[in-house]
Order: sequence, then C-alpha cells, then structure tokens
Amino acid sequence: MPEDHEALKSHSKKNKAPIYIVKPGFGSEGNGIFLAKGAGNISQFTWESNYLVQEYLGSPYLIPGDSWKFDLWVYVLVTKINPLTAYIA
Repeated sequence: MPEDHEALKSHSKKNKAPIYIVKPGFGSEGNGIFLAKGAGNISQFTWESNYLVQEYLGSPYLIPGDSWKFDLWVYVLVTKINPLTAYIA
C-alpha cells in the first residue's frame, strides 16, 4: 500500500469475503499486524501508509477469546537423501 489500493478494492469485490493480513513495513517485528475481512475493513490510515497486504488462504489460526493470530513454524534439516535422514525442530 498505498500504490495498489484500487487493485485491492477490486480484488475484494471479485472474491467472496476474503481475509487479508495487513503488516506494517520497515521491520515492525510483528507489531501492528492485523486481519481484515475485505478491503472495506482496512482503515484510511493504512491506505496512506507503507503496509503490506496479503490474502490469507485458508482459515487463520486464532487464540480463542482474544482472537490473537499465531503462527506455527516447523524447521526441517535434511542431511541425507538416500536413505532419507531429516531432523525436525
């Protein structure tokens, strides 16, 4: 944002109830991230600032009660292909 504001509004109209994840730019380290149902739920301030907006595919995982979003990261180290040897952390 803001250069692609019109494209996002158009995408939101074409797709039924899209969920977007909105992230502030410049290394915010997770602060200020929020989910929005449709482009109409993204504030004018966000349109005028440097934000990244992505469509959320599937359903976001939310912590019940507070509706906080969380991510689960799984790291896999493959050290050998044949036979397959992998370590999961």
